[in-house]
Amino acid sequence: MTYSKNHDLKIIFSTNLKYYRIENNMTQSELAEKVNLSIKFISDLERAIFSPSIDTLAEIAKALNTESYLFLKYDKNHENVPNRLDLKTGNRKKKIKIN
Repeated sequence: MTYSKNHDLKIIFSTNLKYYRIENNMTQSELAEKVNLSIKFISDLERAIFSPSIDTLAEIAKALNTESYLFLKYDKNHENVPNRLDLKTGNRKKKIKIN
Protein backbone atom coordinates (compact mmCIF):
# COMPACT_ATOMS: atom_id res chain seq x y z
CA MET A 1 0.00 0.00 0.00
CA THR A 2 1.44 3.37 -0.97
CA TYR A 3 0.64 6.45 1.07
CA SER A 4 0.23 9.91 -0.36
CA LYS A 5 -1.13 13.20 0.88
CA ASN A 6 -4.43 12.33 -0.79
CA HIS A 7 -4.62 8.82 0.69
CA ASP A 8 -7.91 7.61 2.09
CA LEU A 9 -8.73 9.58 5.26
CA LYS A 10 -9.82 6.43 7.09
CA ILE A 11 -6.36 4.91 6.60
CA ILE A 12 -4.68 8.14 7.71
CA PHE A 13 -6.84 8.23 10.84
CA SER A 14 -6.17 4.59 11.69
CA THR A 15 -2.41 5.00 11.27
CA ASN A 16 -2.37 8.13 13.41
CA LEU A 17 -4.56 6.55 16.09
CA LYS A 18 -2.16 3.65 16.48
CA TYR A 19 0.82 6.01 16.41
CA TYR A 20 -0.49 8.33 19.13
CA ARG A 21 -1.76 5.45 21.27
CA ILE A 22 1.63 3.76 21.23
CA GLU A 23 3.47 7.06 21.71
CA ASN A 24 1.41 7.44 24.90
CA ASN A 25 2.46 3.90 25.95
CA MET A 26 -1.15 2.85 26.03
CA THR A 27 -2.65 -0.49 25.02
CA GLN A 28 -5.89 -0.76 23.08
CA SER A 29 -7.50 -2.02 26.26
CA GLU A 30 -6.33 0.99 28.27
CA LEU A 31 -7.52 3.43 25.62
CA ALA A 32 -10.87 1.66 25.33
CA GLU A 33 -11.39 1.90 29.07
CA LYS A 34 -10.35 5.55 29.18
CA VAL A 35 -12.84 6.57 26.45
CA ASN A 36 -15.55 4.07 27.41
CA LEU A 37 -15.43 2.09 24.16
CA SER A 38 -14.91 -1.60 23.48
CA ILE A 39 -11.46 -2.98 22.74
CA LYS A 40 -12.87 -4.43 19.52
CA PHE A 41 -14.00 -0.98 18.38
CA ILE A 42 -10.55 0.50 19.06
CA SER A 43 -9.03 -2.40 17.11
CA ASP A 44 -11.50 -1.85 14.26
CA LEU A 45 -10.59 1.85 14.18
CA GLU A 46 -6.90 1.00 13.99
CA ARG A 47 -7.56 -1.44 11.15
CA ALA A 48 -9.63 1.18 9.27
CA ILE A 49 -12.77 -0.94 9.41
CA PHE A 50 -14.77 1.87 11.03
CA SER A 51 -14.47 5.64 11.33
CA PRO A 52 -15.18 7.48 14.57
CA SER A 53 -17.83 10.09 15.09
CA ILE A 54 -16.63 13.64 15.74
CA ASP A 55 -17.46 13.21 19.43
CA THR A 56 -15.54 9.94 19.63
CA LEU A 57 -12.57 11.53 17.86
CA ALA A 58 -12.58 14.34 20.41
CA GLU A 59 -12.67 11.87 23.33
CA ILE A 60 -9.83 9.81 21.88
CA ALA A 61 -7.74 12.93 21.27
CA LYS A 62 -8.33 14.08 24.84
CA ALA A 63 -7.37 10.65 26.23
CA LEU A 64 -4.17 10.69 24.16
CA ASN A 65 -3.31 14.35 24.94
CA THR A 66 -3.34 15.15 21.23
CA GLU A 67 -5.15 17.73 19.15
CA SER A 68 -8.07 16.20 17.20
CA TYR A 69 -6.96 17.55 13.83
CA LEU A 70 -3.66 15.65 14.04
CA PHE A 71 -5.53 12.35 13.65
CA LEU A 72 -6.63 13.49 10.17
CA LYS A 73 -3.29 14.88 9.05
CA TYR A 74 -1.05 12.78 6.83
CA ASP A 75 2.40 12.24 8.36
CA LYS A 76 4.89 10.01 6.56
CA ASN A 77 6.71 9.43 9.87
CA HIS A 78 3.68 7.58 11.25
CA GLU A 79 3.73 4.86 8.58
CA ASN A 80 6.05 2.43 10.37
CA VAL A 81 4.19 2.28 13.64
CA PRO A 82 5.24 -0.47 16.05
CA ASN A 83 2.66 -3.26 16.03
CA ARG A 84 2.24 -3.43 19.79
CA LEU A 85 3.70 -2.79 23.21
CA ASP A 86 5.20 -5.46 25.40
CA LEU A 87 2.93 -5.13 28.43
CA LYS A 88 5.65 -6.27 30.84
CA THR A 89 8.47 -3.99 29.70
CA GLY A 90 6.67 -1.22 27.83
CA ASN A 91 8.97 -1.83 24.85
CA ARG A 92 7.64 -1.54 21.33
CA LYS A 93 7.61 -4.72 19.24
CA LYS A 94 7.40 -5.74 15.61
CA LYS A 95 7.39 -2.71 13.36
CA ILE A 96 4.82 -2.76 10.59
CA LYS A 97 6.21 -2.43 7.09
CA ILE A 98 3.81 -0.61 4.78
CA ASN A 99 4.61 -0.99 1.09
